[in-house]
Amino acid sequence: MLKRLGIGNRGSVAILTAVMLPGLAVAVALGVEAASWSAARVSIQRSADMSALAGAINYKATSSNQAAATFAARIAQLNGGIGTATPSWNSSTNTLTDNQITVQIVSGVASSSGNALKVTFQKSIPAAVSRAFSANATYTVIGSSTAELVATSGSFYGGGGAGSGNGGG
Repeated sequence: MLKRLGIGNRGSVAILTAVMLPGLAVAVALGVEAASWSAARVSIQRSADMSALAGAINYKATSSNQAAATFAARIAQLNGGIGTATPSWNSSTNTLTDNQITVQIVSGVASSSGNALKVTFQKSIPAAVSRAFSANATYTVIGSSTAELVATSGSFYGGGGAGSGNGGG
């Protein structure tokens, strides 16, 4: 068919390349964007883990629910969390809310009579190329972690389980 149009084999390769190049560029850009979301999820999960452990250690030092929760929220802020100068503390639920960071004192996992800190950390990631295919301007990535101080023969160690929202780990 191309020979009838006066185009040889060399011309057909150029035409195929020109037709496929925009689709290939979009596919690569979407792949890079998806990889950045995955990297953000890992980073946020690590920040939640670190914040929960730091809060649990602070609780051991101060025995104060509010001080430990505030300390955990500040560690989350130092690691990219968006908080406020004055987080709100709800003493009836033992929950500190600090914009996109939530710290809650919950009953322990290993011992229900103990205390554990649960940190939930969310961050909005802007959509770039995917905006062409979706109405979402941003995507929310969530990390969640629980840390508990567990007594073992007179000493303490930070124990915790990490989990994350949005199906991550």
